[in-house]
Amino acid sequence: MDPMARPTSAGRLQGNLFPVALVLFELAVYFSVDMYLPAMPALRAGFGTSERMIQLTLTFWLIGAGTLQVMLGPVSDSLGRRPVLLSGCLVFVIASAGCALTSSLPLFLLLRTLQGCTICTALVAGYACIHERYSGVQAVKTLAWMNGVTVLAPAIGPFLGAAVLAIWPWRAIFLLLSLATLPPFLLLYRYMPETVALGQPLSLVRTLRSYWDLLRNRAMLLHLACFCLVFSLLLSWNVSSPFLLIEKDTGDLGRFVTAQAYLYLLFIAGTRLANRLVAGKGAIWLIRTGFNLCLAGSALGLLSALLLAGTPWALLGFGAVTLGAGLLFPPLFRRTIELANAPMGISMAVFSSG
Repeated sequence: MDPMARPTSAGRLQGNLFPVALVLFELAVYFSVDMYLPAMPALRAGFGTSERMIQLTLTFWLIGAGTLQVMLGPVSDSLGRRPVLLSGCLVFVIASAGCALTSSLPLFLLLRTLQGCTICTALVAGYACIHERYSGVQAVKTLAWMNGVTVLAPAIGPFLGAAVLAIWPWRAIFLLLSLATLPPFLLLYRYMPETVALGQPLSLVRTLRSYWDLLRNRAMLLHLACFCLVFSLLLSWNVSSPFLLIEKDTGDLGRFVTAQAYLYLLFIAGTRLANRLVAGKGAIWLIRTGFNLCLAGSALGLLSALLLAGTPWALLGFGAVTLGAGLLFPPLFRRTIELANAPMGISMAVFSSG
């Protein structure tokens, strides 16, 4: 037997299963927002508190999700990607189980903050490992199918949460999230590679210099601004769509559900196109085409609103935005990181904070 056959086979398996495990963990963390939304009235009754206090359970998750990137970037550059991501997985398992078991609202808020913090480990250490392990085209292809999977969280999360609530109390949602994270943790432990050379000590001066250099990198900041602009368009739709599509008098969700399914499918179609076209057309073509689609769709949506042209035109315009976003996100992500020209952990910290 060829002595190189086994490492090659093992490396291929590792290359296939690592991004699968990462996206499964990422899905679980996003589901900790989307699945529990239908349970918020039940949480209010369970904790015997106000609606405003229960809304803080989402706010604290978001605070956690936006706080650790700057610290985790240099830590993962020094201590490695694996310890950071695996620690995040374990914290999520424990915090989710704690949310299912606690009767204390202050402790629940703390645990929700910890849940939010764990997404930072995936965005910084996990995606740094993706960019370091895969070449340009392969990285875009990998990011494309991963984006197509993670978009399922806001698409189906509320319905999964409602299905759980139809059978069990709200605490079951968090218990299921805790249990569901164990398989990706085991897969990451087994198949996640270590892509950074260890042994480099943490240096505050070097870290601050790297962040300062990134903040002066105009090309990288321009690409990051484009990413943030398109992401803000998607976010604006998520905030406004319930008011546009849900019938005020009847509370009918039919139009809302249909429209959301149509838009998420277009986003997934965009990621599939990016996967297929990147080798032939190149990342720059995908970015330009996707961004032009987003601008055209935004203009159509704005024009339909100003002229009171009706929801179908707004949906057509925003459909172009979601298709364009699916097309440009993977290559734009990769291109931004390539332009950063900084330690990968610090680059990912700046990107995910943006």
